[in-house]
Amino acid sequence: MQIISFVVALLLDVRAHIPNQPSFGSGPPRASSGALLIGAIAAFLVTTAFLSAALWLAVRLTMELL
Repeated sequence: MQIISFVVALLLDVRAHIPNQPSFGSGPPRASSGALLIGAIAAFLVTTAFLSAALWLAVRLTMELL
């Protein structure tokens, strides 16, 4: 469970800041609300896919053992 929360935290922390570029400003990157929403949706989809694959593999392994 800690691995899943770690992956979700990494996905939500993705930023598009390029350092030393004057067009991006000198301050820290500020994500707009749309970017946060897209990041949250992507994190949810990746987590759902990971959990679905893990559940499918567990069910398949159980059926093979029975």
